[in-house]
Amino acid sequence: MLPRPLTSFIGREDERRRGCAEVSSHRLVTVTGPPGVGKTRLAVEIAADLDAAFDGRCWFVDLTAVSAPALVETTVLAAVDSAVFDGEAAAVFARRLGGARALLVLDNCEQVREATAEIVLRLTEAAEGLHVLVTSRVSLGLAGEHLLPLTPLDVDGAAVALFLDRARSDGAAVDDDRATRDAARAVCQQLDGLPLAIELAAAQVRHLGVERLARLLDEPLQALPHAPKRARLAQRPLADAIAASHRLCTPAQQQAWAALSVFAGDFGVDEASMILAASAADGEPHALLGALVDQSILMTVPREGAMRYRLLATLAAFGRAELARHGREPAVRDAHARWYARIGADLELGWVGPGQAERLRRADAEIANLRAAADHVISSGRHTDLLHDLVALPAAELWWTTGRIDEGGYWLARALGAHREPDGLRGRLLMLAATFAYAARKLDDGDAYLAELDALALPGAYAVGARAFAAGFGLIQHGELEQAVDVLRAGIAVADAEPALVRMQLRSRQLLVFACNGLRRNAAETCDEMLAISQHAGEDYYRAFAEQMLALRAWRRGDAEAARGHLDRALHGSIDFADRPENADLLRVAGLIEERWGDPQVAATLMAAAGTTDRVRLQPAMLGTDELAEPVARLRRYAAAARTGAGMSAREALAFAVRRTNGWAPTPRQLQVADLIRAGRANKQIAVELGLSPKTVEGHIARLMAGLGVSSRAQIAAWAAHPDPAAVFTSPASGPAR
Repeated sequence: MLPRPLTSFIGREDERRRGCAEVSSHRLVTVTGPPGVGKTRLAVEIAADLDAAFDGRCWFVDLTAVSAPALVETTVLAAVDSAVFDGEAAAVFARRLGGARALLVLDNCEQVREATAEIVLRLTEAAEGLHVLVTSRVSLGLAGEHLLPLTPLDVDGAAVALFLDRARSDGAAVDDDRATRDAARAVCQQLDGLPLAIELAAAQVRHLGVERLARLLDEPLQALPHAPKRARLAQRPLADAIAASHRLCTPAQQQAWAALSVFAGDFGVDEASMILAASAADGEPHALLGALVDQSILMTVPREGAMRYRLLATLAAFGRAELARHGREPAVRDAHARWYARIGADLELGWVGPGQAERLRRADAEIANLRAAADHVISSGRHTDLLHDLVALPAAELWWTTGRIDEGGYWLARALGAHREPDGLRGRLLMLAATFAYAARKLDDGDAYLAELDALALPGAYAVGARAFAAGFGLIQHGELEQAVDVLRAGIAVADAEPALVRMQLRSRQLLVFACNGLRRNAAETCDEMLAISQHAGEDYYRAFAEQMLALRAWRRGDAEAARGHLDRALHGSIDFADRPENADLLRVAGLIEERWGDPQVAATLMAAAGTTDRVRLQPAMLGTDELAEPVARLRRYAAAARTGAGMSAREALAFAVRRTNGWAPTPRQLQVADLIRAGRANKQIAVELGLSPKTVEGHIARLMAGLGVSSRAQIAAWAAHPDPAAVFTSPASGPAR
């Protein structure tokens, strides 16, 4: 959950001790200071020091790439895996913590200060055990906020130590004599002791030597000419260091630096090659990337065995200023938007088929760049046709399947504001906006979108089927189930006549099953149709939903064997889509099956987890209060098990449920992950050591929890301490750890 820096932490001993004391004693602490002073690194060190004190419940959220206040809440709560629904996010998070102590680190908040303050206030009021550590150039201005102002390093001590350490780490031959230290002190003094500036300068020592570098920094600053005078004076040392690094780059490297600044978050070689071609940068992409890494302009980010790259926020800002100064920004940003539009389109167009989970993982890993691309198209008004692939096509997967309902509504509303032509694109956006509004229980908004969609009267099978889908969902949410069934059946008839509309065939049937379930009508035939379509397409998402509903039907009929069989297939089909809104009901079905034919403690755990991971409220609910009342009443005696479930994330709860239905043995990679957990590594540290993405590590941990029947990293660590952990599973395990 916390970043794992690859370099040593030098200096700041007093600030580190004070920060740990402040965060332990006070619920809101903000580290303030100018750009490049080391706020993020100090916060990471403080959080790492306190990780054990908070029982490993420490979350790090980087808000650098978040510029829209409306996205702060979804970004924060997605990082801690809490549902965001209708203003209840804080309460959901509080229920998950259950009074336990936890630490939330919010990094780089100044550009969304007010929105950050609002979510911090709501979370701390709802969760009494939550402590928040913020980094920002300015305070949040909240009552009870304790400030930890950060000043530059002492140029007679820690600054020189940092400079020499980084220079030597970069392979520079640096003597440890007085002349070298004096020259190093001169460099640090010219840079006012700012750590980021010092690290940038240290990267040049291998090529220049310390004394020549000191002379170079005496040259007049040419960069950042557009900043206000006061800001230039306050940030001058850092700007000097960045400008010096820029002057040492070749023209091709300078051009590459500017072009790569359009990325939000990290990027790979393919993405970099595309952007470099769009900017007409000279040179081979691998060579340019390597040169910028050597000069500490780019950071490397290993993921899934491949190398990805990232620009620090301050260096990216410099690059964007250069890009704008040379008039290349529009063309490069357009190329960036076109690239990510292809990723968005691929997610939807290839969704109903093999490789669903991998497509979703790829798109989710690129979420920051997809947001940046959509924001560029909407804000600039250029190439709004790209909104079809950036916002409209991937909406169902990128926002619905990942549980980001509110964020999906945000982007759809912005896209509708940017594209006002009464055409097919606006029709698709209206259909989706209505669907997301209904999901968020904003019924009036949904009705308004649907009315405009009707007014467009767009022709064609897709338009007719899409209108039926949105209208059917609206009728379900309004409680008009008989009408919903009629509307959805008519839409399905249109979609079934067009083989290319297979996604609509499945989604409309999914809604039809919900409507029939609300009327307590038998929907088994529709579920069987979904299974046939899914099997033919080789997809898992909708198959899992159909199995989920068949499991519920079998439970209602008292057929334990059929219920368990359908549940097993539903759980295994859902585990790669842990945040899909349908999973809360899946956990309830699993809980009901356990309560009747299995372990009531497990049932209590699953029921509580369902309550804290619910993302969409259907009207009527899939399970009525009449069905839930008696089982829930019988489970009230298992309060400890319920508290465990309330503290689970959606992924952990699904993994726990999977364990109940399947024997399991760990893979070699899972044994490696477990051993690193035993050694005290955080997820991001494990990702770096094994060359995996954080998401992949999370998946391995989820499967470990599923296989072991546990719900915490501490339990995995205890199992990994066994002399031969794999030997524990020479035969299928019989039940969950209690």
